[in-house]
Amino acid sequence: MLIPEVGRSLRYVPPGELVEVTVTTVQRRFLLRPSRDLVEITYGLVARAARLYPVDVVDFVVLSNHMHLLLVARDSEALSEFMGYLDGNLAKEAGRLHDWREKFWGRRFQSVPVTDEEEAQVARLRYVLEHGCKEGLVRSPLDWPGARGAQPCSTDARSAVSGSAARPSTRPGVAARPSASTSSPRRSPSSSSRCPAGRISHPSSIGSGCGGW
Repeated sequence: MLIPEVGRSLRYVPPGELVEVTVTTVQRRFLLRPSRDLVEITYGLVARAARLYPVDVVDFVVLSNHMHLLLVARDSEALSEFMGYLDGNLAKEAGRLHDWREKFWGRRFQSVPVTDEEEAQVARLRYVLEHGCKEGLVRSPLDWPGARGAQPCSTDARSAVSGSAARPSTRPGVAARPSASTSSPRRSPSSSSRCPAGRISHPSSIGSGCGGW
């Protein structure tokens, strides 16, 4: 018996709500392993995507075989267009750098809405900030050489990571389109986190943050 083909449905995204997006390389290959060129390319692509589509970037981190993003999208269509642009161009550029001509991503991105509760939003932000640390690859978020959106490169951040007290910022992450209204988490994690992030700076452009090299 023939089974009718079912079309791929558009994910529902609550308008203006915080969403966590995850996308993984094919067979979890290290196709996103950090390099100077890939870091610069990634910042440029994220910034360009945020200017093309009604999506605000709260934070993101790129590991060697996957990436996480915290986004606020106008709707499902905007999120799909944003991720389509980012995934397609990042796959092309990273594939060129690593001479990889096969399928790049394992599957389409996965998106999960984050509830409005402050605890849930702070927990998701902390989870993204801890990448690189929780896997035991680096001791501090400042040490991860890959691209990450909330650049903890201010003097306050370095003081916090070294043990000095720092007051958390009121709006973490990178606002790729500062003029747009967002529903960003209301506060950043404190320096008591398992992997302390301290204060998060707000570069006017995604590509202007510290590189961590």
